[in-house]
Amino acid sequence: MAYNRDNLVTVSFEPLGGDFKMWRYASTDATATVAGAGYIADALKMGMKVGDIVIVSKTDTNAITFHRVTAVSGAGATLSAGLSIT
Repeated sequence: MAYNRDNLVTVSFEPLGGDFKMWRYASTDATATVAGAGYIADALKMGMKVGDIVIVSKTDTNAITFHRVTAVSGAGATLSAGLSIT
């Protein structure tokens, strides 16, 4: 499955402590896919920045992973490998 803009929402509209925003993304994609280079294609348009946190919920398994945005470019945002919460 590919990135779906409808599944990305801002959890905090203002940067927390002035440093980062939090986002939530729901998907059936594997964690490695979501953490792939440029996965979040419209990151610049959405206002995503390096250091933001993305909470990914896998809708098919209910697994949760926390990711840090490591790069943002016109090609999209790249996320860290993720920390799995069980």
